[in-house]
Amino acid sequence: MNARPECPLTAVKRVAGLFKERRIPGRPAGGRIKKILFAAMFLSVSAGLFAFGDGKFSAAAELYKNGDFGGALKTYEEILSRDGNDPYALYNAGNCLYKNGDQTGALIYYLKSFKLLPRNQNIRYNLEFTAKQTGQTLFSSDIPQVFYYVYYFFSDAELTALYTLFLWIFFLALAFFFWEKHREKAGAAILFSLLLAGLFFSWSALRKNSFCYSAGVISAREARILSGPGDNFKVSATVTRAKIVRIMDDSDENFFEAGLIGEGLKGWISKQEITKI
Repeated sequence: MNARPECPLTAVKRVAGLFKERRIPGRPAGGRIKKILFAAMFLSVSAGLFAFGDGKFSAAAELYKNGDFGGALKTYEEILSRDGNDPYALYNAGNCLYKNGDQTGALIYYLKSFKLLPRNQNIRYNLEFTAKQTGQTLFSSDIPQVFYYVYYFFSDAELTALYTLFLWIFFLALAFFFWEKHREKAGAAILFSLLLAGLFFSWSALRKNSFCYSAGVISAREARILSGPGDNFKVSATVTRAKIVRIMDDSDENFFEAGLIGEGLKGWISKQEITKI
């Protein structure tokens, strides 16, 4: 299934807002004109970028429909070269790779897409389906699925942003609390913002147990798990392609310290054998 991003209407609203009458005494007209011209230029650039993405998505969808999965993949990669965090382009690129028989590549793209937009059901379904084909279960059937929907509703970045937002509201309300006129309302805002900041902070902390937190995918046919960061260390185990691992330390120049999720095994794996999500 091919998806396309929404049009950035916020830029249009920003420009429209500039044409509202402003009654500011003594304000020179030139500054206002420059602001309007700058906003118009910004809108032109934004519209151009959206037109680029919109046209490319349509072209890629047509290629995909006609069975040219390689051509569609190339087009989606062009979109990603401009915006590497477009979850729809990542998802559709994963579909192209899957159609071309590259399950590992598809899994990598689905994971990247899921990390950015975990509440999208198409992304989740394809990720789960591909993971099962590589022998991995990401969502246990023993746990009610509604739990996963709630747990993965927000992305990690969104949880951090929400926690930060309500933390700032807390400090702002705290400042107003010392103003007697607003003390009652500020007290309610302090309690409300503190509770929500705590909620989103705890939620974010719990997500560190997720399979996609600091994840990597084995991209080599077979990767060695070493007891230390170097080829001269003992081989503890081997792991096959498409296995999702947790990257615990990436400070070494050539090796990741990684662990096998749910297996209690960890060690050092060459960075050439892992694709970091």
